[in-house]
Amino acid sequence: MPSFRYRAVTQFGKTEGGSIVAADYALALQTLVAKGLTVTFLQAAKDRGETKKKASFSVRPDDVVMLLREWATLLSAGLTIDETLAICGAGGKSPKVVAAVAALRRLVRDGQRLHAALRELAFLPREAIVLIEAGEAAGALPRVLDRLATDFSQRRSAQEGIVTALLYPAVLLVTAMVAVVMIVVVVAPNLAELFENSSGHPPARVAALLAFCAFVRQAFPWFGLAAVIMAVSFAVLSRFETWRTRFDIFILRLPFLGGILRSRDSARFAAAGALMIECGVVPTRALPLAATAMNNRWMRTALTNALGQAAQGAPLREALASARALPADVLALIDAGVQTGRLAEVLHHGATLHAARATARIQRFSALLTPAITVFAGLIVGALAYLVLSAVVSLNEVAFQ
Repeated sequence: MPSFRYRAVTQFGKTEGGSIVAADYALALQTLVAKGLTVTFLQAAKDRGETKKKASFSVRPDDVVMLLREWATLLSAGLTIDETLAICGAGGKSPKVVAAVAALRRLVRDGQRLHAALRELAFLPREAIVLIEAGEAAGALPRVLDRLATDFSQRRSAQEGIVTALLYPAVLLVTAMVAVVMIVVVVAPNLAELFENSSGHPPARVAALLAFCAFVRQAFPWFGLAAVIMAVSFAVLSRFETWRTRFDIFILRLPFLGGILRSRDSARFAAAGALMIECGVVPTRALPLAATAMNNRWMRTALTNALGQAAQGAPLREALASARALPADVLALIDAGVQTGRLAEVLHHGATLHAARATARIQRFSALLTPAITVFAGLIVGALAYLVLSAVVSLNEVAFQ
């Protein structure tokens, strides 16, 4: 029976870790939650005799979608996983894809399940591996792979749209920053030198500009040092689960970004739960597995803990509401789905609703960002240009006196 390594927070706020033996990931998670633990990390433990580190592969998102589609088609046609991987690992693909599929096939032929091999090679997101594990357990792997391919394709299209919308504001902001740096580093020192060589004094606004530019040039190394210290501190603190959870709570409290992230994680939870229930996984196991598909650690642990309370006999709606991890409309949909026996259908509706809501908020943000950056950059560069021209005019007046 496989072993799983875990880290969890007790009811008294203490962090503990260890290993647990269970038949699969879902049972290990349920066992830990039943003990009153809030699980923050759970992963299959490697064999003690394994000393060589397995390679990880970076596969392009478009290639991932292509592989998932091929796997779904071939498995639906009755081929085994080994035969499917042999066909998909043939020529005609990029070297990275061929190497990744070959490594995946070796692990499968050594006796590992597909989800375990994918988790070890790490070229699919965590939520995708969770769904593949559920598909294997329910005997609905081709359907899960096809749904994952569709979901990845839609997510890729949405990301490309966001990048395209943010490209112009980013170029505009970089251009404005380059203009400001040129004024501070090149123009201002030359103007200051000219005023020093002349007998006149610059106007107050020009003197303030020159003093500010001199301060920025002198303080720039300290700004860089502070940025490095902040980056190193963030990297060190990110190793601690408690701090990472608190940071995720802080992100959720941000006025605009928090709503987007909450909607996206709610959509992932609902979509994963709907797919696993449709594939035959009972809701008591599907919902805890679906919670692991969420990226926000606080939402994931709070929801896992609430589902553990529900497994011990607490009403599902009250347990989920006490966690405060899901929006109110998702809670209402889950309650209605449990009462009507159509949980998969209402979860799918909730996933569609919140995915659309997150996309709309991102599009609204990008639409507002372009004019905001345009006005901001125009004001900054325009003000500096005005002060520089004022300095030039003042210098000419001093020269003709």
